[in-house]
Amino acid sequence: VTIAWELGAVRSGAAPPPHRDDTPQQRYALHLRPAAERYAIVQVGICLHAPARPPKRRRRRPDAPRTEYVSRPYNFYIFPGPDAARDICMDPASVDLLGRHGMDFGKWAGGGVPFC
Repeated sequence: VTIAWELGAVRSGAAPPPHRDDTPQQRYALHLRPAAERYAIVQVGICLHAPARPPKRRRRRPDAPRTEYVSRPYNFYIFPGPDAARDICMDPASVDLLGRHGMDFGKWAGGGVPFC
């Protein structure tokens, strides 16, 4: 399972860029948490991964390693509910990027899954 979210900003300007040796706790504290607190989360993606089934005409040995996977992505727009006690803050460059890559802002604002 892979979980990802799209924020209304590319990254917080105050934090240094992520480093490959960062632990998950460091990445969360330095990058994800400050960005999620400041900018709107506009989309959540969940991707399920499962081993691919081999073709029926060719049987695999039970001990053979599986190297092929099937991925099933699911994306949800999320939008603060009417009772949410937060403002929507977005970076203009990110809005431009999201728009150029097909984000439907009408669906986001009008049909996004509400949250507080």
